[in-house]
Amino acid sequence: MHSKVFEKIEMKLETALFLFKAIANYDPITALHCCNTSSIAVNLAGKLHLSGRKLNDVMIAAQLHDIGKIKIPKQILNNPGKLTENEFETMKKHPEIGFSIVKDLTEFHDIAEAILYHHEKFNGGGYPTGRSSQEIPLYARILSIADAYEAMISDRIYHKALTEEKALQVISEEKGIQFDPEIVTVFIAMKSVYHV
Repeated sequence: MHSKVFEKIEMKLETALFLFKAIANYDPITALHCCNTSSIAVNLAGKLHLSGRKLNDVMIAAQLHDIGKIKIPKQILNNPGKLTENEFETMKKHPEIGFSIVKDLTEFHDIAEAILYHHEKFNGGGYPTGRSSQEIPLYARILSIADAYEAMISDRIYHKALTEEKALQVISEEKGIQFDPEIVTVFIAMKSVYHV
């Protein structure tokens, strides 16, 4: 019985690694962002008392959350300036593209949903579906914070990194707007103690 469970876990991790390599081959910067986001998301999920398979799924979802960007043209993905409206609309398709890549994989249902909904906002103002509050799966609500925070504290070709203090201020200001207020509270407390 246990050997079958371990085989499933191993296969899942191998599949995730294969998919992650596709991200790294297409855009190393996106791959680094996914790795860093995964570390933050796993720490946050642990503080929310997730464990076992759930913690593993958060890790994989975060590592693969931007896999849809492998179908976004590089001139848009690496544009150092402000995206045009059409370019932004193209960029906004990456959660749905990512979902389509992983949705049919065995044991990837919750991971696929996290990828699909990680740009939804708690107040319903996000994309691609406009879901709000608890309609957004927990993994996606965790991922949303980790993703945004990592993006803010990292140098990108289109912006300089914010300080951790400023990024935390932005996260706090978006409590109940972009982000789940309860998860924000846990995240702020986690950062103040561990400086993850």
